Amino acid sequence: DDGRIMTLTLKNEGSKTSTPTGEIIFYNSRGEEVASMPLNPAGETIEPGVEKLFSVKVPFNNKLGRFKANATVRYGAEGKLAIFDTVQFYMVPYKLLLVFVVVIVIFSLFVTYLLRRVFYDELHHEDGSGDLPLRVRNDREHTEHDHDIHISKK
Repeated sequence: DDGRIMTLTLKNEGSKTSTPTGEIIFYNSRGEEVASMPLNPAGETIEPGVEKLFSVKVPFNNKLGRFKANATVRYGAEGKLAIFDTVQFYMVPYKLLLVFVVVIVIFSLFVTYLLRRVFYDELHHEDGSGDLPLRVRNDREHTEHDHDIHISKK
């Protein structure tokens, strides 16, 4: 597993070539620092008017929760200028997500089985007594109409 990658896009809008440096600090939902990674450890430069993509591997891959990443980028003459940016994100390990989906499917099948068993047994008895309730009253007078259904055995 290669882990998850976070990307940061920087554009040099100045008139001089710049070599950005800095770090990305990761915090958990309680504000505690979890990890940090250097930004541009290879010392790549950005020409004026050029946009460059920097990728940083998230150093914790199997943690669950909400996290915040603060990026501090220094640039310019001797790194005197700095920019700060923050992003929040959620992480769910693949194994935990798979277990969650399997539990939901098993629970759904179990509930379906129970409901089917309760309602099927209520309507269908083995002796045939629960198939269709039919009540016939003997004391009622009935005259034949055109819309009556006649069933006969031939």
